[in-house]
Amino acid sequence: PTTDPIEIPTTEPNITISNTTITEGNNGRKNAKFTVNLDNESSETVKVNYTTANGTAKAGQDYRKTNGTLTFRPGQTRKTINVPIFGDTLDENNEKFNLNLSKPRNAKLADRRGIATIRDNDKTLPELSISDAQITENDRGKKQLKFDVTLNTRVNQRVEVNYATADGTAERGEDYQRKQGKLIFRPNQRKKTIAVPILGDTLDENNENFSVTLSKPKNAKLRDKRGVGTIRDNDAGGNGPGDSFGTAVNLGQLTEEKVIIDEIGFSERTDRDTNDFYRFQTDKEGAFVLVLDDLLKNANVDLYGSDGELINQSQNKGVKRESIVTTLDPGTYFVRVYPQGSSRTPYRLSLDLLL
Repeated sequence: PTTDPIEIPTTEPNITISNTTITEGNNGRKNAKFTVNLDNESSETVKVNYTTANGTAKAGQDYRKTNGTLTFRPGQTRKTINVPIFGDTLDENNEKFNLNLSKPRNAKLADRRGIATIRDNDKTLPELSISDAQITENDRGKKQLKFDVTLNTRVNQRVEVNYATADGTAERGEDYQRKQGKLIFRPNQRKKTIAVPILGDTLDENNENFSVTLSKPKNAKLRDKRGVGTIRDNDAGGNGPGDSFGTAVNLGQLTEEKVIIDEIGFSERTDRDTNDFYRFQTDKEGAFVLVLDDLLKNANVDLYGSDGELINQSQNKGVKRESIVTTLDPGTYFVRVYPQGSSRTPYRLSLDLLL
């Protein structure tokens, strides 16, 4: 008798994918490599789709979105998928994303997901800081107000950082000359200077300030990105911010953080300076944040509406940071800084509106 041949069923191979870890660079790209394996050779062509998916790492920011189809020819059991990783100089936590497999042909998925860990390399980057600066204006011509930008350690590679001035109570074109550019630190250099021209006048005015802000560092990270420049008035009567609502210093629209550095409690001719008033406006509703710090003696701060009604205040005991956080509607507001008792102290006042 004849018998039919016995068919031995073929077993489809299992597909697995590896995890991977990579340390980012400060710029450019590196490839995170995922390995995809078949546990057995196949006489058939095996295909499987793949695509990246965000975790704490984000496509376009930390890595390039990648997708496609992987093809194993008969007898092949190993393939590699490369995903480009973007370098940066941000000090951040390690981040992750996934590479997902789907729609296998002539195989089964034993492992659908590979996890990539991007290790941050910026913990050891040098740190950039910018100093505050003060100068007394002339009656005419220009003087240079110098801000020092420093690295906290020597490095053997080129470091770059952008800088730009921004108005505070001082205005560009009237009180100082706008300046922006890029600083370049050669290997082993640790200090650079930004010189901002200060424009002299004979106006009787209050001390004024502006800021220089650092941005977009390369091969470094920012420790202190804002330096405050104070222009001391040299004309008779200009001894500080207004002593009343009517003489309050106008800070203008609060569209970005305003920083004022001054002193309270000192003598003005025959009187003590016991109040510094500032006025500002908002055209949008937002969360208002006020901080009074850098104090040597106790000082307090009040927030008033345009009608002079007290909205909020901060009166901590001792030499402590004062702060006010509240929601403001569009309108005009006043801030009063005043010492506790007969104390005299410098201060730093910052105002910001978070929309």
